[in-house]
Amino acid sequence: MAEPSTDTSIIRDISLLYELALSAGASLDLRQNCEVFLRMLMARRNLSFAGVWLRNDCLPGREAEGDEEPRATLVYGAPTFRVGTTSLPLAHPQFRLLADGRQGASVAAASDPEGFAALVAERGVEGGVYLLLSLGRLGLLKLYTAFRREPYGERTLHQLRPVIAKFATSLEGCLAYARLRREVQERELAERALRESEEKFRRLIETASDAIFIVDAESRQIVDVNREAEALTGWTRNELTSLDILDLYHAEEQQQLRARFDGFVRGLPRSLRGLCELVHKQGHRVPVELSASTVEVAGRRYALAIMHDVSERLRAEEQRQRLQAQLQQLQRMESLGTLAGGIAHDFNNILGGILGHASLLLRRLPPGDPLRAHAEAIQSTAEHGAQLTQRLLTFARRGAVEAEPVDLNAVVEDTLAIVRRTFPGSIEIEARLAPALPRIEADPAQLRQVVMNLCLNARDAMPHGGRLTVETASVDLAEGGLAGLAPGSYVRLVVADTGIGMDRDTIDRIFEPFFTTKVKEKGTGLGLSIVYGIVNSHGGLVEVESAPGAGARFLVYLPAARATGAPHPEPAAGRAAPAAGGAAAAASPLARAPQARAEQGPRQRILVVDDDAQIRSLLASALDAEGYQVLAAADGLEAVELLERTRAAVDLVVLDMVMPRLDGIATFGRVRALAPHARVVLSSGFSDEVEITRLLDQGADAFVAKPYRMGTLLETVRALLASAAEADGGRPADAAATG
Repeated sequence: MAEPSTDTSIIRDISLLYELALSAGASLDLRQNCEVFLRMLMARRNLSFAGVWLRNDCLPGREAEGDEEPRATLVYGAPTFRVGTTSLPLAHPQFRLLADGRQGASVAAASDPEGFAALVAERGVEGGVYLLLSLGRLGLLKLYTAFRREPYGERTLHQLRPVIAKFATSLEGCLAYARLRREVQERELAERALRESEEKFRRLIETASDAIFIVDAESRQIVDVNREAEALTGWTRNELTSLDILDLYHAEEQQQLRARFDGFVRGLPRSLRGLCELVHKQGHRVPVELSASTVEVAGRRYALAIMHDVSERLRAEEQRQRLQAQLQQLQRMESLGTLAGGIAHDFNNILGGILGHASLLLRRLPPGDPLRAHAEAIQSTAEHGAQLTQRLLTFARRGAVEAEPVDLNAVVEDTLAIVRRTFPGSIEIEARLAPALPRIEADPAQLRQVVMNLCLNARDAMPHGGRLTVETASVDLAEGGLAGLAPGSYVRLVVADTGIGMDRDTIDRIFEPFFTTKVKEKGTGLGLSIVYGIVNSHGGLVEVESAPGAGARFLVYLPAARATGAPHPEPAAGRAAPAAGGAAAAASPLARAPQARAEQGPRQRILVVDDDAQIRSLLASALDAEGYQVLAAADGLEAVELLERTRAAVDLVVLDMVMPRLDGIATFGRVRALAPHARVVLSSGFSDEVEITRLLDQGADAFVAKPYRMGTLLETVRALLASAAEADGGRPADAAATG
């Protein structure tokens, strides 16, 4: 059918084509470009509607939707109206009309089952014609006019094709621009997300409390670090990022670490954990706890190493172990002290019997008798044994302490004066005494023995000469500073030598009684035990620092004398308080026996209370020989029962302090109640000074330390009974309590 002549009016002249060509591609925005082109086309040729349908796989962002069937979407329609759908499958009839490469088609509106038919019905028009124009691979352009009844002819389609082709090209540009803009936006979003991620990562690692190193797995070069890494190593970030990670370790360890690192980056093992030491920029070592793992970023492997400074933890652990070792040593020495004290107590009883019998022999043998020499030898040997037990008691911290304010510097100077005169000239002696040193509450004689024993030990450790240094200082100890010492002010004595030193095993045993590294003729192994006992009896502590070939340092801590009203550090738990006993008690205030002699009066009655049968028998014999009436009891309970049963009058009681069943303290109270006017002589070789002093304050009259010469005890008995007779004005002996 021939196309009506009026069809030529769609494209009237070249100027219209030119205007349409110019309008195509007027904008890179898809909708705006469609609007400019189609509104011009519609206005010029009285079109009712125009719509652009583009394939989904050509639209930016919808290429990979993976629909079950290919579809096209209405991306622009003018004017706006309601349609049944904005998405059609490519199998729809209007797309089939342009199949087989056809560039355009024109059909009557009645043949369109949906879409524009709604517009026809809505506007009350009848009929109308569609013009379908191909946009190439993009989709199609659909035009509609309600003012025609016949489809457009081929000539009109042919005239529109160049303009539509240019419009299609402009749409390609718009879509390319949309894709580019989308890619740019996505890239900007990705870059922003990356920046935010990097910022978040940077904040995380910068605020981390541990040092973080990022290391290139292939080259081992440090890529990045945080501030803690700078603080840990002393190097700046710029300096660190120019280093191999192995440069942070000591040279002698780098070879081994290189092999471990190479295996680690190959995945054997998958992670690294453990303790190691970095070398600080200043040269000192820093112990760290390392945790490392590998990560792959953009195809490149990195090692992420996190290092935690464990210096404080290790120092605390060392301090804990040192305090634990000190505590164990204190407990061990306490056990040894208890053992030594018990042995000394038994020795004192044995030696008391020997000394007593020797004294009786000497009293009965006339001068010139050849047996006197043997008796004197027995007495001398027993007294030597008594000195040995006194040393054991000193170690066991049971010796008497005559405490008074003492200037430690003066004690050191006096002792060093002797040392300088007697030590070999090959030993250089140096004193470093702190000025204005606080005084300490101590027994001066025992303190001199401490200084001298430590100096003698230093001398023996330097057989070929060396340097002996004695220092004093005032120190304040905080809570937990030294195991066994309460916080407070202390005076420290340090005796150091440059001798052969000691290993750990020797240090652990050095204060044990009879332990010695010297040959038998050179020492007894009690010198340092005595130091330990004396220092501990004064509420102090001895520490030793030594290593083979590095000399030794003995550090003695003694509580500074308290000011008036100021608290004094108490002995630590597990440390026994000083007590009386042994030969030293002869010079102690505890031995307060009257020294006056008196003539013997009527046969006075004496009660001997001692659990040692030999001592009890010997003392009874000696007192009986002196004309006294003697009652004997094997322990405190027997003594109390004897007094209660016999109602005997007792003038004096010789009371042992350490006994089974009822000890001396409890017995004293019972005896005092039963015989209130009887004189009481306390006797022991292993008793607490505090207990003895308390009993003396409560009315006991004297204390005689075991082992004693029989003459010393008899002298004390006579003096007490004489003073009692003078005080009583000849009153008869005390009657036992009645009722």
